[in-house]
Amino acid sequence: MEYDNEKQFFDDLKLLGASIEKFELFYPQMKEQLIPLANTGISARTFIHWRKLGIIDYQETISETRSWVRLNLFQYLWLKVCSTMRDFGIPLQILLEAKQEYLKDIYSDIQDIDKTEYNAYLEEISNLTKEQIEAHLRALDFLKEAYPHLPDEDKIFYTPFAMLISRVLLCNDDVSIVLINNNGDFVFNDISIQMMDEFKISPLELLTQIHLNLPLRRFLEDFIDEPRNNKHINYFGLINMAEKRVLDAIRNKSYKEIAIRFGNEREDMIIEGFSDGDILASKAKEVQRILGMNEYDEITLKFRNDKHIYYKNKKRISN
Repeated sequence: MEYDNEKQFFDDLKLLGASIEKFELFYPQMKEQLIPLANTGISARTFIHWRKLGIIDYQETISETRSWVRLNLFQYLWLKVCSTMRDFGIPLQILLEAKQEYLKDIYSDIQDIDKTEYNAYLEEISNLTKEQIEAHLRALDFLKEAYPHLPDEDKIFYTPFAMLISRVLLCNDDVSIVLINNNGDFVFNDISIQMMDEFKISPLELLTQIHLNLPLRRFLEDFIDEPRNNKHINYFGLINMAEKRVLDAIRNKSYKEIAIRFGNEREDMIIEGFSDGDILASKAKEVQRILGMNEYDEITLKFRNDKHIYYKNKKRISN
């Protein structure tokens, strides 16, 4: 294994444009099977049928009294991709072929890759720096040595589909699975906006063909937007605690205005909420509550007359 220590691993992540903070947030929680099937909008009957066909691999979750379907984030997103393909009339056989392509064991693809040839390939077709190429080579060595010894539940992270999702999450990339229909012969490709630049790839030849575009960022955004998934988005690391406070403030309609500022680092987030209103003489207890409960960092009171007060309250939501 080429990683001498944890620091080198994280240095390589950063060198390849990945967010270390996001990595620590979402790994390894995203493998946990927590999301009810009902949140996908896919019926139990359809899920059972797809499972029997092999379109999704699923290990049943069983309690003392009953069994139920609980999905990890990758399984959830895969089902949404498959459901979208079906909405466009894609045959089930093509869904099965997609599953065999994107949820396969990658070890068979990487074990025979020659390191010298891979280095020459990257030098020829990419705009990567020497240091970035070396990081790719270390990652290849790591996968070759570590993958066979991984627990089965961790191997989902190393499927092509999970790696595409990880590019969206870690690198803030726009990634799509593109299904080309060549006179009834379906072929799958994947497109990464960042990798187009890194590897001198033009999408024109691909996108001028008849195709179905499946944008993975959009599927993730839809997952976050779905109210039934609210309790999962923080656990899976899709938002941090500061961002969760912003969402809570919005959902609770606690503030009229929310200001977000950043310090020297992107992770140094300062969030402030502003509320205001009119306080008549009969509502002076509102000021008392704000002051007594320490529900402010800065409060402005303007006296319009002896019976009418306007207030503006600024409250730090997070540091």
